[in-house]
Amino acid sequence: QGQLMIIEAVDDRQDLYQVRNIIPKNLMDELDNQVLEALPYTKQPWQETFERRSLSIMPGSVFERINSFLYDQKQHIGDCINKKIQKLSSAFWFDTEGFSMTEHIDNPGVVIAMQIYLNECPGAGTVFYDISDEDVQEEDNEQCYVYNGPMPPKKMRKTFEFTKNNGYIMINNKKQLHGFPKTLLENEKRLSAYCWIA
Repeated sequence: QGQLMIIEAVDDRQDLYQVRNIIPKNLMDELDNQVLEALPYTKQPWQETFERRSLSIMPGSVFERINSFLYDQKQHIGDCINKKIQKLSSAFWFDTEGFSMTEHIDNPGVVIAMQIYLNECPGAGTVFYDISDEDVQEEDNEQCYVYNGPMPPKKMRKTFEFTKNNGYIMINNKKQLHGFPKTLLENEKRLSAYCWIA
């Protein structure tokens, strides 16, 4: 493809990485021809009430090819973040008018997450925050980590711009507070690949 995948840590904590140019141009070009509103989808578990569709990965579709491509990159991705990756599975999320995602910490079932933005939606990227241990309460349930600090959180760590073939890798821990604090307007749409990595 002649393009260079870039994965680099955003700071010295080595648990949050900027990802650029991960998906080959031919697949990105093919995505541009999809009529997203017409594609089959399901609802994402835990997010049934959100304006978010989990697009179905149909045999032979561009989503199946992107899914395979990302899976094939797991060793390279692991080398970049100093982790041995055994599993990588993807979903394709299509967010429309009314979508927002309050600041939250993922439950411990999420080991490593990668989100790659697949279209342009200015000002609609994921924001990560700097918080302290005292801001997080641990509860004895599936969610486990609950943020109890000031809202909105005072200190931003990194905002990832929602531009095509750009995104992040997050190594999950109890201080990885993140969200999408605004709400999508009528003409705003977000398409992304979300990968669970372990």
